[in-house]
Amino acid sequence: MKTAILSDAHGNWPALRKVLAEIERLGCDRIISLGDVTGYYAQPAQCLDALVEREAIQMLGNHDVYLVKGTACDHSKTVANLIIHQRKEIYGARLEILKTFKPRHTECALSCVHGSWRNPVD
Repeated sequence: MKTAILSDAHGNWPALRKVLAEIERLGCDRIISLGDVTGYYAQPAQCLDALVEREAIQMLGNHDVYLVKGTACDHSKTVANLIIHQRKEIYGARLEILKTFKPRHTECALSCVHGSWRNPVD
């Protein structure tokens, strides 16, 4: 089984679209996304939808947590303002999907997190 691992799409749909095309070209059977499908860029819904459609295993990243918990980013005013825009796209069913993401994925000897093993999300 060929597995593609990606991380930090951050709502950048043009970039993720290219990555997904390459994953398909390489013949990967599955995708593991290490989190932050949302954040920074303007198209988080398209990114989330594309990964859900491909049944990607998805972890929770810190930007995803801001949406799930309804909190602001206390590290950056710019990011806090971007999260306001992201909430206009990630709500309802999409938000419920985001809420199902876990901070860690483990199988056999593989352990995946977004941040670190001490702080899996950030």
